[in-house]
Amino acid sequence: VEIILKYLSFVLNVDKPKYIKIYVFNKIFILI
Repeated sequence: VEIILKYLSFVLNVDKPKYIKIYVFNKIFILI
């Protein structure tokens, strides 16, 4: 879980369109 949170924070810090952030977040959430 710790690694996932670090990855998530990294992804959210990257300048991307919101829909990509939401998509990635949903993907990670499903994996948990």
